[in-house]
Amino acid sequence: MLVSAQVLAVSAEGFDLTYTFNETDKTCTIKGYGGGEFTGTTLDLPIAVIFGSTNRYEVVGIEPHALDGIKGMKTVRIPAEYVQLGNVTAKSQNVMYMPGYGAGLFEGCPDLETIEFKGTPTFVKQTGAGILTSVDGKDVYRVMPKKKLSTSELKMSKTGVRIGAGAFDCNSTISTIVFPPALEFVGSDGGLHTYPTPSRPASPVSGTMHSPDR
Repeated sequence: MLVSAQVLAVSAEGFDLTYTFNETDKTCTIKGYGGGEFTGTTLDLPIAVIFGSTNRYEVVGIEPHALDGIKGMKTVRIPAEYVQLGNVTAKSQNVMYMPGYGAGLFEGCPDLETIEFKGTPTFVKQTGAGILTSVDGKDVYRVMPKKKLSTSELKMSKTGVRIGAGAFDCNSTISTIVFPPALEFVGSDGGLHTYPTPSRPASPVSGTMHSPDR
């Protein structure tokens, strides 16, 4: 049986997270937030929610778009035990087959710089440039809006890449993106507002990227 409830997040005083609870296996997923303004800089997501001395629910993931639109949040810390990050799970990594063609994760969070995992996740990977991808690196889920690279040019993987919808949402730190010939897919509203939605271009392309108007 699934039920919804709202509890106080331990990471930011006054910032409430909402959860969907599974009473059968005593787990829950983060459904959204409300009831207060986020006043910190780091959102430290919980591994469990506890009511009283006996009711403990293991937090197993984040539902799609549950944590969109949070201003002021610079860092999100996620337990590696989570088995769902938006539309991304161990069985669902290809953005081409996801609802909305993207991860549905941290969109409209203009100040986000870093996602930190507490441990090593098994179904996602974070590159040295701070880009959240699938384990094989082909599916780009999220480029942090305020992530500063060593240069303003981002060179994508040469082995083939699929860019999910909203992957570059709100990013204003990258001036040029260089795509490989093996680019397979760009989801709608990926944040690449100067480009059409290409499918398998014959040669590398580059251009200036603008922040989405939201």
